[in-house]
Amino acid sequence: MFQNTKKISHQEEDQGRAGQIDSNRQIEKLEDLRLSDRTPPERYDELQEAPYTIFSEPTKRGIVCIIALAGFFSPLSANIYFPALNYIGKDLHVSLELMNLTITAYLICQGIVPSVLGDLADTLGRRPVYITVFLIYFAANIGLAVQGTYPALLALRILQSSGSSGKTSFLDYVGPCTYWVVA
Repeated sequence: MFQNTKKISHQEEDQGRAGQIDSNRQIEKLEDLRLSDRTPPERYDELQEAPYTIFSEPTKRGIVCIIALAGFFSPLSANIYFPALNYIGKDLHVSLELMNLTITAYLICQGIVPSVLGDLADTLGRRPVYITVFLIYFAANIGLAVQGTYPALLALRILQSSGSSGKTSFLDYVGPCTYWVVA
């Protein structure tokens, strides 16, 4: 019974290596087919037929769905807060003016953080920065769910804004090739 498991794992490992070899061959083919000043016109058709990505269709769709869902969080976090503003203020025993300050702080951070994280994503890579801001966003949401004081609300709202708006700086830059961020 255990021998079959080992055989399966070796077969899967061999298939993984074969997939990696196929991917490497596709990349080499793409490198050979790059358009340059010296590319003869008869090779232009080969360039157009070359695969644009090594990801399968389901993988590309999954990545695009994840990125689209992530892009949905920033407007959701901003707009879902407005109807609850009075109730949260009463619960924390603070004035409406102080509650409006949380909106102002959220919007200020939403304007500043993308410029910082865009440069950071260019230097460190988009994937680690993307994952980090996602974790910051979710940690801030958990903190907001359990907080009980106004200073905690203000600080976590700023942190939430940093996590949700930070993604937009490099998602908008990538444009239609958004799945490159995660891949």
